[in-house]
Amino acid sequence: MTRLLLFSACLIVALTSVAEARVHAFYWDSGTGMVDLGTLGGDSLSLGINDSGQIVGYSYLTDQGPIHMVMWTTTGGIVDLGSIDNSGNSQGNAINSAGDIVGSGYDANSKQVAFFWSSSTGYISLGEVPANGVANGSDINDSDTIAGSAYGPGKGFVWRPLQLRRKYIGTLPGGATSQAFGINNLSHITGTAALPSGALDAFVWTRSDGMRDIGTVQEGVNTYGFAINDKDEVVGFTGEELPFYWSDATGIRRLRTLGGINAEAYAINNSGEIVGSCQTPTNLFHATLWSSHNATPQDLGTLPGGSTSVAQAINASGQVVGWSEVP
Repeated sequence: MTRLLLFSACLIVALTSVAEARVHAFYWDSGTGMVDLGTLGGDSLSLGINDSGQIVGYSYLTDQGPIHMVMWTTTGGIVDLGSIDNSGNSQGNAINSAGDIVGSGYDANSKQVAFFWSSSTGYISLGEVPANGVANGSDINDSDTIAGSAYGPGKGFVWRPLQLRRKYIGTLPGGATSQAFGINNLSHITGTAALPSGALDAFVWTRSDGMRDIGTVQEGVNTYGFAINDKDEVVGFTGEELPFYWSDATGIRRLRTLGGINAEAYAINNSGEIVGSCQTPTNLFHATLWSSHNATPQDLGTLPGGSTSVAQAINASGQVVGWSEVP
């Protein structure tokens, strides 16, 4: 059940096909359980949450689109943040402590670009990728430094939009491509990069040391590092949907599941709490919380009447956001 970004065939977030089922964004904490965040009219997904509880994602305006980036707050509910150049689809992928957002969407030329958004600047586009390539902005830290990827060239990048500086982070030795998915407040990045064989390994990149291969798990091929916290702990999963945790002290380790074989880990906070999605014994995927990398996972369930859910992000307080099927 690999989930695909809506705007390109890149392993990031979202659904194989939104049209297959109704889905709504959710918020979860240990006190309230799972709460439906609502929509602008069609389906919605929540993909990021900051420590103030501001939530970002996207919503279809109708069952068939278009898609607008949205923010949810406890006081304001769902807020439509529009799209780049008011030209069509946009989605927010992550939000930092200041409420600044990174994401991707279509510009006025119908090209997919990465963007930065803040309440003071509005949308700032990274610009179009040459040769009909596309770009995605995956994650943002508290200094407004962004990790993302240019597809076509197949290059991960680090971007400081307010200084208009972008740097490609390179590749593993002998490899041709890389993708950057997560960034922490040290501006250390995780993602996936090609080996000479063409297989993909997760990595940690720093400005001083470059790209470090953190390997793969036993029985796993093509490893994706999706999130990195300020302790340089990484979580992600393999092409076979085997979830993992990595740190310099432990190396790469499989995470436990809810009883099924497959699972995906999408985010980790600085306390080491991890969220994602696990296959249950009945072969349904449910939003999942691991209190630590060696803990038994907790099934967060679904919204009422739903059968499948995915947790996409977690903040310092253990508040979780994601999406769930609904009737």
